[in-house]
Amino acid sequence: MIELKVNQVAISLRQFAEGRRAQTIMMTSATYEEIREWVLRLPAEALNAVRSALLLPSEEQQKLLAELKDRRPVKVRRIEPRDFSVEQQWLRENRHLYRGQYLAVSGDELVANGIDPKEVMEKARASGKDVLLSRVPQEGEIYGGGLW
Repeated sequence: MIELKVNQVAISLRQFAEGRRAQTIMMTSATYEEIREWVLRLPAEALNAVRSALLLPSEEQQKLLAELKDRRPVKVRRIEPRDFSVEQQWLRENRHLYRGQYLAVSGDELVANGIDPKEVMEKARASGKDVLLSRVPQEGEIYGGGLW
């Protein structure tokens, strides 16, 4: 039987396994059954990493545990997607006036425009507003993005 060595190692297994808000678990206070439950909920890739760590020689396990001991749990915050429908509507209605230019639009307001995207972005940042950056192609120009 492989003995789990969990001497004062803090890992956010519950967060990883359940995808919930960060909850640091002091493994020394968790029972074998709790640890087993959390580990078994891990995705296959993470479960394979745990399995590999348990198969390491004892001194390497201790080294890994020492590295994990001082490691802070990763805190993840969810960012809600922003609705750019007002900006997109403004672009549909006004893009014909700005052929070949980059536009920074916030709400129904043009914040910055020009042919140099770096300058347009600098002006937009200076305004302090959240913007949608877009490029309007020249007449007859085929413009699109994608993978190289």
